[in-house]
Order: sequence, then C-alpha cells, then structure tokens
Amino acid sequence: MTQTTNSEPQGRITIMLPDGTIRAVPLGSGTLTIGRAAGNSVVLEYANVSPQHARIEYDGASYRIVDLNSTNGTFLGNVRLLPGVPEPWPPDKAVRIGDCWLRLERAPATGAQQATGAPPPTTAGAPRVAAFIEAPDLTVDPGGSVTLTVTVLNQGPVVDHLHVAVTNLPPGWLPTAAPVVRLLPGARQPVALVIAPPRRPESKAGAYPVTVRVSSQDAPGQFAEAQARLTVTPYAQFRSELRPQSLRAGRPGQVQVENQGNTPQTYTIRWQDRAEELAFEPAQWQLTVPEGQTETAQFRARPGKRSLVGGQTNRAFTADIASPAGEKQTLSGEVATRALIPSWLPPLLLVALMAGAALVFMLLMQGHKPPAIQTLYAQPADPVAGQPVTIYWTVDNGDTVELRPLLSGLDAASGQHTLQEGVPAGVQITFVATNQYGSTERPLSLAVREPTPEPAPTLTPTPEPGAPVITEWSVTPLTVYRGQPVTIRWAVEGAESVTIQPIGTVELSGTLQEKPGQTTRYILIASNKGKTVQRSFEVIVEEPPTNTPTHTPTPTRTPTITPTAFLIVPPIRITPPVPKLPVLTPSP
Repeated sequence: MTQTTNSEPQGRITIMLPDGTIRAVPLGSGTLTIGRAAGNSVVLEYANVSPQHARIEYDGASYRIVDLNSTNGTFLGNVRLLPGVPEPWPPDKAVRIGDCWLRLERAPATGAQQATGAPPPTTAGAPRVAAFIEAPDLTVDPGGSVTLTVTVLNQGPVVDHLHVAVTNLPPGWLPTAAPVVRLLPGARQPVALVIAPPRRPESKAGAYPVTVRVSSQDAPGQFAEAQARLTVTPYAQFRSELRPQSLRAGRPGQVQVENQGNTPQTYTIRWQDRAEELAFEPAQWQLTVPEGQTETAQFRARPGKRSLVGGQTNRAFTADIASPAGEKQTLSGEVATRALIPSWLPPLLLVALMAGAALVFMLLMQGHKPPAIQTLYAQPADPVAGQPVTIYWTVDNGDTVELRPLLSGLDAASGQHTLQEGVPAGVQITFVATNQYGSTERPLSLAVREPTPEPAPTLTPTPEPGAPVITEWSVTPLTVYRGQPVTIRWAVEGAESVTIQPIGTVELSGTLQEKPGQTTRYILIASNKGKTVQRSFEVIVEEPPTNTPTHTPTPTRTPTITPTAFLIVPPIRITPPVPKLPVLTPSP
C-alpha cells in the first residue's frame, strides 16, 4: 500500500530505529502503512514487527493510528491499541512498533488558521465510539459464571456517556445491568460483564453468539459493536419415579424419568428380581428424554408359576435407571401374586358348615330360654332425689319387667318408664325381666343426689301503707336439668297488677310450671298506686349427662358334632314358670 499525499506535506514522522538511526517520513492526506513486508509505505525490517503492523490515517484535520492485528501490538504512549480501532494520534505522544519509536510532527498552521485560532475541522463521518473484546471465546458451566471484558473508547471531541448493552442472550443470564461509562475525549476503559446462566434445563448446552453494543449518549446515532462467542457446557441430572410401587401381577406399571439436564439423554431401564421368580415385559427399555421433559416407560410383571392353594404373595423387584454419563438410580417395588384357590376358602366352607349346625341348634332353642337384657340405663343417670327419672331398657324374650323395690308388672315391650316422683336417696334399684322360662336381673346404675337446700326465707319487711303484700312466693326445685319443669306458686294482696318476669302479667295468685332452657331468674313484681314490691328466685339449669347403653351379648351354645355326623343336643333344663307378681298401679 502506498501513501496518498497532497501537493503540500502536512507534517512528518520521525522514526528512531533500534540502532539509534533517525528517519524522517513526510506525511500528506490519505493513509500510510507500516510493516515488515516490502509493500508497506514505511518498511521496518525487524523480527518483532508484523508484515502489516499499523496504518496511519489523515482526514485533512487530524491523524489516527490503527493497529492491524499485529502480533506484538502497537503502543500509543504506554497504552496498547485495540486491533482495528482507529485511535487519535496527538503530537505529544510517541508510538512504539516493535523496538522502533515514531513521533508525529505537524506542519505549521496556515494563515487562515493562525488568524482565527480555530482548531482543524473534524470529519463528520469519523466514528466517535469504539469497542474491543480481547478474549472473545468464553466457556461457562450452568450454575457458574464467566466475565466478559470489553474495552470501550471515546473517540469524540467531548466528554461522553457510553451505554453498554448485551444482546443475543436469554433473559436472566446477566445478574446485573450493564453500566454506563463516562469518558473524556480519547479515553478508554475496560468494562466487566458477568454472564451467569442458571443450572436449569433452559440453559441448553451449545454455543451462543454474544453482541456487545456501545452507544454514545451525546450522539445516539454513533455506536460500535463487538462480537464474542459463549459456550455453555452440558451437564446431566435426572429424577425417576415408580408408579405404583405395589402392583398386581399382569397389571401395567410405569417408570417416569425426568431429564433435569440441559441436553437430551437416552436412559437404559432394566427390571429384575433377586429370586428370578418374575418375568418382565419388556426386560429392558431405552428411553430418550429431551432436556427439561418427562417420559414414561410402561411394563408388566408376571410370576413364573402360581400356587394351587394359598394367599397373596408379595415379590420384591427393582427398576435400575442408568444415564449415558453412568449415573444410576434404583427404584424398589413389589408385585402381588395370588394362588388359584385362596387360602381362606376351605376354612370358610368349614366355618359355614359349623355355623349352619349352630343356627339349627339356636332355632331349636329359641323359644326355650329365659329373657336376655340387652340395654339398661337411666336418664338422668345422677338425678336429684324427687326429680323425675326415665328408665330405658331393651329385653329379648321378656314378658314383664320389674323395678325392684319400687315397681313391678311393667310391659317388657314398652322399653321405658318414667318415675314422676323420682327415686329416694340411697335406694338401689334392681331391674328384673321375666318370662315363663325364668327371669334375668341386673342392677341399675343410678347415683341419686340430695336436693339442694332451699335458701333461707327472706324476712318480709313491714309493708309501706298502701303497698301490695306478697303472702306466698316459691319456685321449686332451684336446680334442674334442661327440659325438666319447675313449679312456681304466688299470692299477692292489695295489688292492681302482678307480673312475673320473664313470663308476663299474671293473676293475683296462682300456680304454673315452666321448663327453662337455661339458668333463669324469676322475679315477682306487684304494683298498687305507684308503689311496687318484688321478690325473686334463680333456677340453675344443667346439661343432662350422656349415657351409652350397655349391650350384654346373649350366650351362644355351640353343638358338638361327632365323627359319625350325629348331632348331640345337650339336655335342656326347663325352669318352672315363675308366678307373676300382682300389677301395681304407679302413684301419680
């Protein structure tokens, strides 16, 4: 390449060779190349100079020097130039190529420039931004990170903010946003960009082109791009599951394999049992699973032979899954096999025969046995003496029942009876069921409580002249279970109106029954010509206890069967009929 010059030289380059010799090369407009090869404008025949080492450009106003991707580099001052990036060459800085030093000497300014003092004009098409990646080939493992270093240059005439952006990468691979770099004219700065693909199947293995764009804030249309290549390494990881873990012989089962790596994998699945009593269909399976997906291998297991009589047998087996990288997982399961004739069938037939014989015997004995008391309980189970109590029972084969010593001659089929006057404290009741073949008795569990003492009567003060007089006021009992009645009695003299809260207006005297649903205070209020007299009692309402009926199983006699198939019936003792007790009419 030859130098293009104007009619007038624009300056010169002074070159100091390694041996101390000085050479001067005139400069004009255009370009000038420097290298070891003979075709360059300036030939420097030294071993550390590349065949085409650098290029000098002149646009009529300023000089730029460009490194032509030389082996040993081109240095402006102490800074190595980026290959292919034009760098302004001010006269106060020397350029080093190999062991040679070059210095720029500008021609004196023209008359017009001296008159105005204006700087030389800048070419409109000159690039203001440059970017260079010194190590463009990067490799990263998913889950790790790698740093991409890009050097940015401000080649404009003013201070500029350079925006750095990375394209062609999936979202989330750059943990931090690319920075904005502020540079003075002619300044450069390395920018470190961290790339961290996550360890997920979405980070597929392979090469990714990376474009780093550096744009000027001062001149948005000015930008530079640098290319790099990112290689994501493959990794293998998978998860497997056996469904179901326990399956019936001949029924289908499944092995699910999820490829959690970032490349497609082909897994080998083998089924086997240690005792070699099962046959698997198929015995082996090659399952190809794309990255991030789940595939299923279906199989069946059958026993080699089945027993004639017996129960269920569980045979253990394993499913071994191996990846191409050698990683293995073993899943354990079991296959349930059954004999042709279940083991429970012969005993069941024998039990059925024995049950039939017992049923015949029970039918023969059904009408010749005393009563059986199935359930017996009282409600409430812990009544207050004098409080009504209801007795509940269930009797098989009974004619009459007796609440000894209180009552007899009750119909066994009625199932209940209420003692309106309650049970005296300290009385133990025995329940007796009777039929013509005998009687059965059982004590009744009943805890009778003493009644709560009535409160001491309140002394009635001397009535105010003209005020009503309460001659009678009582509420009994003062403690009841929910749903039980209380009796209210009252008598008032000399009153215009009488009210009982919460009942309402009542006559001057009377008696009534109430069933309070909760603890209640009854207040008697008597009024006469603006003068009022009142009395009150509080009734405490308790929740009735919960009783669980007691079941008494009826004894069953099992007949004895001799080897000659004769049925021996044990002797039956007939209890003479018990004379019926006279029926007593309960007191109201």
